[in-house]
Amino acid sequence: MKKVPVFFKKHARFIVQLLFFLYSAGIGVRFYFYYKAVLAGDYSAVKPAGVEAFLPISALVGLKQLLTAGVYDTVHPAGLTVFLAAVFMSALFKKSFCGYVCPAGFVSERLSSLGAGLHVPRPLHYPLLSVKYILLAFFLYLIFYSMDAYSARAFILSPYNKVADAKMMLFFMPPSFTASAVIGGIILLTLVFKNFWCRYLCPYGALLGLVSLLSPFKVKRNAQSCVSCGTCSKACPMDIDVEKKGTVLAPECIGCMNCVKARYSDKCLSGGPFSSRPYIYAALSAAVFLAFFAAALISGFWYSSVSGEEYGRWLGVIDGLSH
Repeated sequence: MKKVPVFFKKHARFIVQLLFFLYSAGIGVRFYFYYKAVLAGDYSAVKPAGVEAFLPISALVGLKQLLTAGVYDTVHPAGLTVFLAAVFMSALFKKSFCGYVCPAGFVSERLSSLGAGLHVPRPLHYPLLSVKYILLAFFLYLIFYSMDAYSARAFILSPYNKVADAKMMLFFMPPSFTASAVIGGIILLTLVFKNFWCRYLCPYGALLGLVSLLSPFKVKRNAQSCVSCGTCSKACPMDIDVEKKGTVLAPECIGCMNCVKARYSDKCLSGGPFSSRPYIYAALSAAVFLAFFAAALISGFWYSSVSGEEYGRWLGVIDGLSH
């Protein structure tokens, strides 16, 4: 059996994150050319299904339909598949989707590494933390309480939803002054405070964080062996004070195992059965995500049922479409 390369052992999470980021960036480029091809009347082009991963609201509605009617979303099947993969990963390996797969998380961490890395003042921490949970509660109420099965189906089949990915792209081409100000503000805050978007504003991450409480793999600190060096807390990208925890139950934990890699000794901190080989978490997280992708591809639940002709027809009137 071949040994795992030392470079991969040391940088496994970064490598996995980078590969998923590059893949996501490639999807964005391919989708732009698909959009241009369809506008030009070339309906032979194939839409990169992965772009649907950036439609979490549509995925939630798709989940609503799946739970109430037992019908898988065929308009944005890849979006629902990615969402289900993220939820399953969180239940198994903490918020590993955020820690290993999400391109926004990767960018946020890179920006944070360039910035000041300051702590949000404690009086502001919990009020800010509540923002993403309030957003999550709003979407869950709107979709799972207020929307019935018929309304969910109607939304999924609506022209607006069918070209929601194009609507999303056009929102950033170019962004409005308000959108630019918001994006610029988030970038600035991320440069000052660790992972500001992920920690305080992302409702997707809030949901995955709650699901991650089910994970059997939790970081645990041995108080008797702890030397209170603070290394583990400093290593945490989510600014969790690991040094003062017994078991890290925080929904913000992304399962990155940075604290375990930075620990003073293998006696003071444990991350589960692979504590001595945290790179295995990176490999397993990627494997679970790719397993969902492969299953969806094989079963026919990856590519949208919306034809190029229909997609082009709705693109022609996209400015007049609303939900």
